[in-house]
Amino acid sequence: MELRKALAIAEELKALLKKGLDGQHDKSMLRPSEAAEFLGVHINTVRRWGDRGLLRSYRLGAGRHRRFAMRDLKRFLRSMCSGPSALP
Repeated sequence: MELRKALAIAEELKALLKKGLDGQHDKSMLRPSEAAEFLGVHINTVRRWGDRGLLRSYRLGAGRHRRFAMRDLKRFLRSMCSGPSALP
């Protein structure tokens, strides 16, 4: 059962990666809500992954607002597609 679930997640991640590579998301820096939508997860998950260093984030401006680079999101998806053992 766990293997089936991991394979389903991997397929979902591959679909998300293809979506990103097709240019549907061409902004280079995304807000946490946009990154969460792109990855198909809750905004708090994106923040947590950023805090844990699993997903690179940048602090911009005087307010130190968190932003995510599209290239980093794509790299993250590729690493998730490399196998079930890579899942956070």
